[in-house]
Order: sequence, then C-alpha cells, then structure tokens
Amino acid sequence: MKGRLFFTRLLVLLVFVFLCDMAGAQTVFVSSKGKKYHTEDCKILASDKKALSVEDAKKEGYKACRKCKVKQIEAIKRKEAEEKKKKGNS
Repeated sequence: MKGRLFFTRLLVLLVFVFLCDMAGAQTVFVSSKGKKYHTEDCKILASDKKALSVEDAKKEGYKACRKCKVKQIEAIKRKEAEEKKKKGNS
C-alpha cells in the first residue's frame, strides 16, 4: 500500500512539473498598444497581435491579462477535478 501511495505522489509531482514546463513554453499574444499578454482566444486582444512565449512576454514587461489568467486557472482546476474523478472511479 505504501508503494502505491509513493507512485501516486510521484505521478502527481511529475504531472505538476510537466504542466509548469508547458506554462512556461506557452505562446501568448501582445499588442503594440497594450501592456498585458493574452491567450489567442481572449476577447480583449487587439487585432495587431504579436506571438511570444510567456517567458519573453514577462521579460519585455508585459503582465498577464486578468481575464485570460482566470480562464487558465479555471481550466487547470477543471482538468484536475476530471483527473481526480477518474482516479476515484478506478
């Protein structure tokens, strides 16, 4: 039983590290007039958009759009809930 718990924790840790790595490599979009970075489907994003990695956008002084950030957090929570539900059914 302890071995199973260890592997479950290890798997959760690996998934977390993978998601953090993906977040850093995620492509975001900025406009020449704004000071925020956005996801591609953000309704606030202007038509004159330029693609950057999150890391580059932060280096250039852009901050996360509050609406996009909330959507991303909600998506992560939904995914975690789905995974937890699947594990509960196993």
